[in-house]
Amino acid sequence: MSSGPPTSPTERCPRWCRGEHDTQAHPADRYHESHQVLVPVVAPRRSTDETPTSSPDRPVEASDMAVVGHRSIGEATETWVTIAGERQFVEVTLESAIRLHGVLGKLLHELQRP
Repeated sequence: MSSGPPTSPTERCPRWCRGEHDTQAHPADRYHESHQVLVPVVAPRRSTDETPTSSPDRPVEASDMAVVGHRSIGEATETWVTIAGERQFVEVTLESAIRLHGVLGKLLHELQRP
């Protein structure tokens, strides 16, 4: 019995997996990945050394954020959700993303009321 990572995927892909496992050469780098969705966003423009501010006068820029789910193949069972752009990202467990989704839904509903 080997104690290292599997040399080939030893588990079935989840329904959401769109990963190209043939291109994942090193066994430790193999993972299941959902399709990636690009979302156009407007975000504060800032340099890496700048502290975020809530000033209404701050400059903004348009960009895209990629949203994707992923999970390592093998012993890892945690599914992750990543939202990433050029300058910012959020990476949380699926359970955490579900909690964020619920809170964001309520907040957005409240903010849209006249």
